[in-house]
Amino acid sequence: MTIELKDLCGCRRLAVMGGTFDPIHNGHLLAAEAVRHAFQPERVLFIPSARPPHKNADGMTDSALRFKMTARTVKGDRCFCVSRIECDREGPSYTYETMREIRGACRPGAEIFFIVGTDSVPDVPQWKNASELRGLCRFVAAPRPGFAVAHNDETAAFGFEYVEMPGTDVSSSEVRRRVSLGLTITGLVPPPVEKFIYKHGLYAPLEHMRIEQIKAQLALRLSKHRFVHSTGVAEESSRLADLYLADPAKAYLAGLLHDCAKEFSNIRKRELCKHYKIKLDAVLNADIDLTHSILSAELARDDFKVYDAEVLRAIRYHTTGHKNMSVLDKVVLLADYTEPYRGPYPGVDEIRAAANSGDLHGAIEMAVRNTLRFVKEDKGRPIHSWSLKLLDELKK
Repeated sequence: MTIELKDLCGCRRLAVMGGTFDPIHNGHLLAAEAVRHAFQPERVLFIPSARPPHKNADGMTDSALRFKMTARTVKGDRCFCVSRIECDREGPSYTYETMREIRGACRPGAEIFFIVGTDSVPDVPQWKNASELRGLCRFVAAPRPGFAVAHNDETAAFGFEYVEMPGTDVSSSEVRRRVSLGLTITGLVPPPVEKFIYKHGLYAPLEHMRIEQIKAQLALRLSKHRFVHSTGVAEESSRLADLYLADPAKAYLAGLLHDCAKEFSNIRKRELCKHYKIKLDAVLNADIDLTHSILSAELARDDFKVYDAEVLRAIRYHTTGHKNMSVLDKVVLLADYTEPYRGPYPGVDEIRAAANSGDLHGAIEMAVRNTLRFVKEDKGRPIHSWSLKLLDELKK
């Protein structure tokens, strides 16, 4: 339910969770439930912020919509409630101001718990008027996957209390990313929030419906095995692009279409090479299947109406690589090796580990060397000069 500060006048134990809630997700709710179980507050108060000082408001969903999503989430729960206190405040909204008002609204001596994720613990001592804030509430930290508990003199002064809860690797940014790519968010957000997002078209660019159309066409063109691989490469490309600061939407599209010409017969590949005036050097002529990446770029443009030069380049070189590859080129090439549906092969665990650790250069070099060894030693086929140039560049 939605409450006013005056409704807190009799409250003796209160838990507060603030945030942009763009959107609110199941990780927020699990943390709130864990605090409710551990500290037995009479209410858990969700406070969507209007303009947080530590985040860029550009591109942030309107506060009225974020408030409505949060309100729909807590509707019907006698303990959970939501407040407009920060949405109605002009200018940047600081936590100490909010907690000062809440402290003044509650009965004297009330216990107030402020919930943060373990990812935010190191930042709390740097918040505005942190020394005052420390005296207004008790801080409770809920675990976030990938973020270890931070212990130092500054955080110790805040006396953080920790709650146990099931691990859930979900974030608002991940929900937004998946919606923008047309991926499911079922199970990541409460059902009312999922309905609200789709009803109001939140987070989905104009490309969203076209992505769905492309996937439908691709499913008809490719075998089931190849389609599953392509969607896996799309998802992994997007994830790696996010890690390495490339464009996740472009990476997803390139990954999705990277093999759209793969399953044509060799005769058909030669016909298409002639149609597109693709010059077949000695290596391409001897191994015509190697042209599938070049042809996939051509068909992505002609059949699927993709005109972005960066996307087409990433498709074109995902097999052989090339000198002076962009980050987008590299993440699509790497995703083709590491996508989660691909079966095990020698070296894949090491390549995945390097990719996930932030070592893009090392992961690419391992992947290329692995492929060249397979092509030359196991298949007895010649190596294309593009791959050799890429390897020379990586050595430097």
